Amino acid sequence: MLLLGASCPTTEPPLPPRLQAPTIVSTELIGQKVTGEYREVIDIRWQRPPVDSVEIASFTMLLCQAPESTGFTMDNRSDCPDSLYSVVNYAIGPHETRYLDRADRIGFPLATSYSAYKILRYRVFAVDQFGRSGDTSAPALVALAPRPLNFRQDSLGLRTVAWEIRGVLTSYATRLYVWDNGSDPLWISSTDREYGGENALRHTKIIPTEVRAGSYFVGAKIEVQLGHFEAQSLIIQNISIP
Repeated sequence: MLLLGASCPTTEPPLPPRLQAPTIVSTELIGQKVTGEYREVIDIRWQRPPVDSVEIASFTMLLCQAPESTGFTMDNRSDCPDSLYSVVNYAIGPHETRYLDRADRIGFPLATSYSAYKILRYRVFAVDQFGRSGDTSAPALVALAPRPLNFRQDSLGLRTVAWEIRGVLTSYATRLYVWDNGSDPLWISSTDREYGGENALRHTKIIPTEVRAGSYFVGAKIEVQLGHFEAQSLIIQNISIP
């Protein structure tokens, strides 16, 4: 009698654990060259999760732009339900540790007679080579302040740039930036520190002659200290300097 050996079922080895959460280390509103022009962007940087038995295939960036009616505050970092997060980008490269989000896509709060800030929360997670999502980072807060008003060259001196700040009812810092073609500013002015009020405050800066005549991107930035957080605003225009 011929005995046939029974075949043993094969079992797939278990998948390795999912990726841990990245850590967002910094967020800042900066001027960055985008398609030939300098734009206001939110610079988000993170640390990659430890990689052992799995590989990172991509990163996904999430954003919660809390509606005003929900009453979220600067004091509560985790006060944004998961249902309010939306995907900003799901195809960030596996070796990236930085993402630039266009602030003009989001929009700045309007300058009113009272303090108004737009609160954003970013989170990021990694996806492994099996298509599995890893743990999501803790939220990182970004607060946008009202943009400077009446940003322009002064008619009395074309190397003088003027702007006004309204809607900031606390202390703030403001300065002027000039960009040429590099990623870093060509020139940064001294910083004005003021205490805002209901009336608009006017600021002016003279661009020195070390910045040669030509066409530049010039921006005015505001930084408002709100307890442990800082609200920022930035406006950039193309200006011809004589």
